[in-house]
Amino acid sequence: MPDNPPPFTNPTGSLPKIAIPRLQRYDSDSREPDRSKGRVTRACNSCRAHKIKCSGDTPSCLHCRNAGRECVYALLRKDRLKSVTEQCLRMAALLRELKSRTGEDDAARIDDLLHTFQKEVPNARAILSNLENGLDEALPSTYGTSDMSVDTLTIGTTESPSERPENTKPAGFVGKGSEVHWLRRIRVQLVQTQGHPPVQLSTWPSVPDLFPATGSNPNKIDDFTFYLDAESVDLDFDVDPFEIPSAEAAEGLSALFFNTAHASFPLLPRRPFERDLRALLESARLGKRPQHFSKKMALFNLVFAIGARYSHLTQAPLRADKHDHLIYEIRARAHGLRDVMTNEPDLEQAQVISLFALYYLSNGQISRAWVNMGLAVRMAHGLGLHVRNKDPTTPPNEKETLLRIWWALYLLERLLCTMTGRPSTQVDSFHSVPLPVPLDEDRLPRILEIEEFHHVSVLYPLTQFQEILSSPSQTVNTSTYLKAQVQITIIMQQIVCKFYPAGNKGWLWHDIFPATRQFLEQLQNWAHSLPAELRVESLPNSSDPSFPGFVRERAVLSFYYHSAEILLARPYLERSEPEFRNPKDGASQNLIQEMALLCLQSARAVVSMLPESPDPLYLYETGPWWSIVHHLMQPVAVLLLGITLAPVGSQEAVDMTKDVKKIARWLRAMRQNDAFAERAYYITLQILEAVAAQAAVDVSDMLMEHVMGTSRRDHMPSSLRPPQYATGMSTLTDPRHTPVAEASTAAFSPTYTFPQSNNSTDPSQSNFYPGKSYYPGRH
Repeated sequence: MPDNPPPFTNPTGSLPKIAIPRLQRYDSDSREPDRSKGRVTRACNSCRAHKIKCSGDTPSCLHCRNAGRECVYALLRKDRLKSVTEQCLRMAALLRELKSRTGEDDAARIDDLLHTFQKEVPNARAILSNLENGLDEALPSTYGTSDMSVDTLTIGTTESPSERPENTKPAGFVGKGSEVHWLRRIRVQLVQTQGHPPVQLSTWPSVPDLFPATGSNPNKIDDFTFYLDAESVDLDFDVDPFEIPSAEAAEGLSALFFNTAHASFPLLPRRPFERDLRALLESARLGKRPQHFSKKMALFNLVFAIGARYSHLTQAPLRADKHDHLIYEIRARAHGLRDVMTNEPDLEQAQVISLFALYYLSNGQISRAWVNMGLAVRMAHGLGLHVRNKDPTTPPNEKETLLRIWWALYLLERLLCTMTGRPSTQVDSFHSVPLPVPLDEDRLPRILEIEEFHHVSVLYPLTQFQEILSSPSQTVNTSTYLKAQVQITIIMQQIVCKFYPAGNKGWLWHDIFPATRQFLEQLQNWAHSLPAELRVESLPNSSDPSFPGFVRERAVLSFYYHSAEILLARPYLERSEPEFRNPKDGASQNLIQEMALLCLQSARAVVSMLPESPDPLYLYETGPWWSIVHHLMQPVAVLLLGITLAPVGSQEAVDMTKDVKKIARWLRAMRQNDAFAERAYYITLQILEAVAAQAAVDVSDMLMEHVMGTSRRDHMPSSLRPPQYATGMSTLTDPRHTPVAEASTAAFSPTYTFPQSNNSTDPSQSNFYPGKSYYPGRH
């Protein structure tokens, strides 16, 4: 026996004890480790009532999710105290506002109550003063709670992540200039006026319950947005990124893109693109497929995707499977988004990202489009596209191509900012790039000297626009249209910055009324400067030999013009600011009434552009199909507000209800091929029903039409439609409609009043004049 014992043995010869770690216990169903035995900070009301352990998950705990019941967490005591205090402050502010409209006895009682309240609540006097001035920052933010009032909506609208259902995405911030925000304000005002949520349309067949009466926050922005950003952009099957469509499909889809969207957003030079596409198709015919990822392949697929999207909206013969545009988009992602966050910006990458934005816009995915455009504009800034190109080695035609790409980026980004109410990434004072030269794109390669056309750049501030607008171009072409589009977009952006700043930080009341006059003058000068082929007061027939082409261009400019007027005049119609409710002099009072009238008139002018019988194909083929829902929902939000402000049961309310019904019928016809329009249709129905109930207006015909489904006319082939609906834009303007420029000038006359109503949809025939008698309690 050895002198020393062997290793790992004790003197008795037995092995030592080894500590074995405890095995984790697994649940038999989920096969996941048991949750922590620690207590959660809050238990939901249901688990508390049943005296069972709550998992604390949001928005629904484990027990409530398994039981399929609603999960509600009570606010903490300090949160409840803050909420109640805020409500008391707002009610006190309301009492102070109502005191001037009551008798002496009631005013004395209100003073006593407010005096007692101010002694008990710290800083109550200062907070109430700020609330009267529209400074909601005096109160703590309560976004996402059920006690949100109209006053908290003055900055914008966002959504609390804790209140969203599972597997949904937030609508995100929506600014004050967005029609989504306007619709939400109407809804909140109705709830506050009625004291409870209005009657629901969810009892109507096939209408989703967008505004549940109980159990959720009636003010959630997700209930009012018709954007489709929650829709997935992925498919449940693999997509070959290197597959190329047939030559017929590729050429047809690219032609759809260039014929319908390129003039408004010249993001790609057409001839070089078509040359590269022919080379790609020739290689595919010879059996050579691309083997490497490239941005050029991303550009091809994005053009195909946008063309395919248009083909589905118009039911074109080229359309394929309903997912074909999404397949092209997935291929473009594979080619165009590789290392996009780490590589240096280049022109092709900016074009790829901007085409993604245009595709998402056409699909109603507005937030995705806005994010992509922000990145594309940043890349363009990095490349210096926003400044005048003085490089002598760059040919003039290439300079012109680059500046047109810049203006396409500019237009698309500003359109998305207007739709969402979100800030732009661009600062106009830092731009020095000239306006496009008045030449068609096909003529650019043959022009040796373009610099002579660039002696006038885009001038800032806009007071210098008259120098540009005083001498319109004699030759009308797509460049003339692009220039006009840039000018109206610049004016529109200036209006948004002036009238819709976050938290009213930009309101300077000593110059807001003069600025209104200035913007109106600029809009009128712009409209008068347009050549006859692009005038917005009447829309041409495409078969009219005196107006060859430019049908869609005139429609786009008309929609933009009315949109600018609505943005400019809507604050005067709503009168949410004290200065609008209590003008200091007669001139201000007249301007407020005139602008409120102009807002309704512009909204009704958009309605009058639409034929009485809905024909989606006609609208897509002759209008801004990529954003047409936005251009229809803007006047809807204005007219719904007008109905709430008109006398109950009045003819004015009836006439405006007819206009809303007309747009709702168009949206119903469009929803067959467009989920974007379908969502907008449902929201319009629900808010219209609630507004009509308050205004004592009958909307039972809409219920009947909805129950009966789409009318026979919506299914009528284009070959069977009456001729006036199959050609051009001749019916887009009611012949009784007053020309835009004349209407704007007439509305500025202090003695101007509309004739008595004759039950027409003509805005110039309405007697609705939003004066003092139409706003009880607001003066």
